[in-house]
Amino acid sequence: MVKIDLDKIPNQMFTILLENTMYRVQLRTIQGLTYMSVWADEEPLFYSQLCSPNIFVNPYNYVSVGGKFLFNCLDGEYPNYNQFGNTQELLFYTAEEVNA
Repeated sequence: MVKIDLDKIPNQMFTILLENTMYRVQLRTIQGLTYMSVWADEEPLFYSQLCSPNIFVNPYNYVSVGGKFLFNCLDGEYPNYNQFGNTQELLFYTAEEVNA
């Protein structure tokens, strides 16, 4: 599991190398809810997926490459940029960790 540091801003995009794959992650806030789009090695995996607390952002195995993203929300609320780094964090689980 890898913890990914996020900025406390409503819309952001970043790249990160995880499990030998370069991910580009876009987070957008729309009406107080966080949506995520992800590309792996410049190939789109999914667009504008609603982020829910404590479940994989996109649960489908056919759109994962090497692992999955999850918002760990200690407060049980939906991910919101105001709480990034406080009670909410973005995690990446490898395929082995997901299957365990």
